[in-house]
Amino acid sequence: MLSFNFEITDKTAQRKIDRMAGEKGFLERKLMHRFGQAIVSNTQTNFLRGQVLNRITGNLANSMQYRLSSAHAFKVGPGMIYGARWEFGLEVYAPGKSADARPFVAPSITDYIGSPRSEREAAQTIEDWMERL
Repeated sequence: MLSFNFEITDKTAQRKIDRMAGEKGFLERKLMHRFGQAIVSNTQTNFLRGQVLNRITGNLANSMQYRLSSAHAFKVGPGMIYGARWEFGLEVYAPGKSADARPFVAPSITDYIGSPRSEREAAQTIEDWMERL
């Protein structure tokens, strides 16, 4: 059997590694906040300015928000109740009337996640965190 032992003897390095382990949750929350803010901004800028819905009052765009639901997840969506009507569609109980869905949140998330922008922002967040240690 082959085994390896690895020991870090530099006290400063040991402290930084211990601190990194202790602050893992902080980094995860920081990443989720950054992604939540970016998706709200992406939705307001690219999906609620004529691409999907025409902006009339700006209330729907201004009501976009995100909330952390855990260190690993967040919820994002409009604060206006009628936002669900556009995102998912709505059947109106009147003869011949219905509203087609015109999703704006789901496409915005797909557009942002995996984009070069999201990768840069994640890398920058991690780099900032590492420098802070």
